[in-house]
Order: sequence, then C-alpha cells, then structure tokens
Amino acid sequence: MSLIDEIVDWDQQTLAARTMSHTAPDNPLRGQKGLHCIHLVEYAAQCMALHAALTAVLHATQPMVVGALRNIHLPDVNLDTLTSPLLIQVDIAMTGKSGAIYNFSVGHQGTSTGSGRVTLLAPLFPSPNQGVSILSLQ
Repeated sequence: MSLIDEIVDWDQQTLAARTMSHTAPDNPLRGQKGLHCIHLVEYAAQCMALHAALTAVLHATQPMVVGALRNIHLPDVNLDTLTSPLLIQVDIAMTGKSGAIYNFSVGHQGTSTGSGRVTLLAPLFPSPNQGVSILSLQ
C-alpha cells in the first residue's frame, strides 16, 4: 500500500512529498466514517521509509517498526474532506544501530495539518518471514 504520490525534494536529512491519495474513495485506510486524521502518522511513516531507502541512513538489514509516537498534534477533521494535496515533510533527528527518530509535519493549503515525532526501532527478534524460528534462538 503506497499512499505517497510524489517526492518533491530530499537530502540526507529531509524528505518532502505530496499526495492526493487521501481523497481517493478506495483509500485502503478509509473506514465507514471516512479517513481519520490519525492516519497522518501512516503517511509520515511511509515518507520515513522512502527517506531511509533513498539515503541508506538506517543501514537496516530488516524493516523497522514504529516504537513510539511523541508530541502528536492532529486536526479534528477527516482527511477525505480536504480537497487539496497533503504536503508531508520528515526530518531525521537522530539515527543509531537500533533505529532512528524522525520529526514530521503535514500541511494542507499552506497551514499545518499535523505534526509529531516517530521513533523507529529494529525488531528484537527476526521476523518469521525471514525463515528463522524463535526456537532456534534457544
């Protein structure tokens, strides 16, 4: 599931992207009551994944997981009611062997629509999809 339509700009520290996928009737995150603003975190996380892939900043051998959300500020509006593109920016605050911390902001029509901080972590145990059994660790 890719929610990001285009990358506008990026460098070693930052990625900016734009999307209209929040208006799509078949958006996979949309529920019966619309597309809740909490899904801005998923939009930001996808931009973080794109940034990490473009810059190889995380040097991860396996996918990262969201470990923590901090200082999340979200609007009291369903995203599918917004008719202009969402502009998403992610800025890497810190990286290390076990993960990274990103700040994100989302704008709509020149105003802030949401922001926060996401901590990404390497899983403690290998994914079962990687063919390693937990039993083999004993």
